[in-house]
Amino acid sequence: MSTPGVTIRMYKGLLGDCFLLRLFNDTAVDRTQPADFTILIDCGIIQGEGTGKDRMRRAAEDIKKACGGKLDLVVVTHEHYDHISGFGLARDIFLDDDNFKIERLWLAWTEDPEDEDARKLRRMFEHSQMAIAVGVERMAARAKDKEKDWYLQGEAMGLDSFVGPFGAPAKGRLTGRAIIEALKQKAGMDPNSYLEPGQVLPTTDDPDKPVLRAFVLGPPRNPERLFKALPTKAKPETYLAAREAEARTMARNFASLGNDGEFGNMPFSMRYQQVVDTELLDPTLTPPSDATPAQRNLWDMRKRYGPLEDSDNPSELAQRQIRDDWQGAIGSLAIKLDSDTNNSSLVLAFELEPDGPVMLFAADAQVGNWLSWHDQGYLVSEDQKIEASDILKRVVFYKIGHHGSHNATLRAAGLEQMTDERLVAMLPLDQRMANKRKWSFPHEEMYDRLRVLTGGRIIWGDRDPEPEVLVAHPNFKSALREPIGDDGSGLGPLWIEYDVN
Repeated sequence: MSTPGVTIRMYKGLLGDCFLLRLFNDTAVDRTQPADFTILIDCGIIQGEGTGKDRMRRAAEDIKKACGGKLDLVVVTHEHYDHISGFGLARDIFLDDDNFKIERLWLAWTEDPEDEDARKLRRMFEHSQMAIAVGVERMAARAKDKEKDWYLQGEAMGLDSFVGPFGAPAKGRLTGRAIIEALKQKAGMDPNSYLEPGQVLPTTDDPDKPVLRAFVLGPPRNPERLFKALPTKAKPETYLAAREAEARTMARNFASLGNDGEFGNMPFSMRYQQVVDTELLDPTLTPPSDATPAQRNLWDMRKRYGPLEDSDNPSELAQRQIRDDWQGAIGSLAIKLDSDTNNSSLVLAFELEPDGPVMLFAADAQVGNWLSWHDQGYLVSEDQKIEASDILKRVVFYKIGHHGSHNATLRAAGLEQMTDERLVAMLPLDQRMANKRKWSFPHEEMYDRLRVLTGGRIIWGDRDPEPEVLVAHPNFKSALREPIGDDGSGLGPLWIEYDVN
């Protein structure tokens, strides 16, 4: 079969990933016509974006129209809100509509319920999320008690931005785990749905459909790569167990006291089972004669280390209290969970033809994931195996990792190997939203180098291409397309697409 024509549609105005690949049997076909094969890679927007639901519903309706009510392949790279929330926010289109079909779903090996390493990883993530859920809830409550303290509120909002709501979701909303399970049920799963690093496979087995060859670069199975900061002599199973134990301990420490179930069994005597933000006994009163030992102990604690308003020497007491120190632990755990989840990203390189141009979708892969691509070979025929460097040097399209963050595009082992002069990049970023959260996206040094390698051919998710770049690269200009007319939403252009060939 001839080389397929490929057009990549990026949905705009999102701090999140949503890419529709439209494949045609002939490169010369009119790209405004319905495609012969469609691939959706992720669909999400960051938590807390006020217009997020409207934006995702616009995208979902357009996807349904563009694919004729049937997606041939859906790829979910990892369980982060800004990659999967669209499936939940527009569940009536993607999940509940029996007339909307998903023919096939690809997930990473980390989602395989039959894989023991995946189950260990899932338990670790779940225990971390449990701990953070309670921590975020308490931080929000403390902020309210402190007359809406801006710092605590900002911390509580920031922790769940990418991972999504840590606690119970709002009525009618789906958690990330529920979204993935619903997609599995919609598409139907088989052992080939869970992809392994080093695997090489076609996007379809249908000889009448345009086909790409996909190289599965990540996520790695090696824990040293998956988690990055692993001591060299540690055994993989020991490390996973240690991380799980750490998450379980944190969850236990921040779980509500007295609950039945796994975290109801605290390691201390009942007299010591109390938390700072629970109302204690009035220190100005003498404990009643029938006070329990626990009540007497709490009265004494309040008198010695109680609220500053009860003290004649507030500064001295402040130095002896740790009532807010736990927030640092919750923040560290959230960052660790965010990084680990990013590093479990499914990374795919699509080859347009044998030994030909490559499109790289790196999701949110970070250092360990990128490095792992070079740990294995990729079998392209019975007697030929190629290396990651052979793939990277042919990359003509790069979906910039993690909105352009500082550790999601490697230098020597990544970007510097993308030497094809046709290189074009897409940046799924809403800079206004990133600035609001005080996130430095894109990383300046990485972006400056990418501008050099692409000749400025970087397609943003929140703005038009630079006029001088379009003048300098007329072929690039002619390969770009946006919807004609205003849809009346007031949200700006819905998408921009690029003809790869």
